[in-house]
Amino acid sequence: MKNAPSWLAVEKKKKQKADFKWIECDLCAFWFHSTCQDLKVSEATAIVKLASKGVKWYCSGCQKTIQGQSPSIILQMSKLSCLQQMVEKLNGKVDEYQHHTTEQFQCLKTSLAETAKKTNWPKI
Repeated sequence: MKNAPSWLAVEKKKKQKADFKWIECDLCAFWFHSTCQDLKVSEATAIVKLASKGVKWYCSGCQKTIQGQSPSIILQMSKLSCLQQMVEKLNGKVDEYQHHTTEQFQCLKTSLAETAKKTNWPKI
């Protein structure tokens, strides 16, 4: 298709070959289909393996953003991304702790009410 939008070409490419791998940008922390980033599955697999060795991968949008930036800014942006991920994990732990604490409180409240009934404690 002549003059077709680039996204249409990507959609067509995805339909032709459904194999893709999810890959996360080390800067913006968004997940992408490897095909949407013009990566072969084998390339995306290699990038994921190299990530465990500290190799960073940036999506095409972030690559454009960091072009011309100083290495210290790139490092700070990467650190910010890591901090954001840590905050998300901590928020999950806080939610889990709050749920657990609420359950314990309800159990204690029920137990106290039952004890009060058995011993005829006056209601306050």
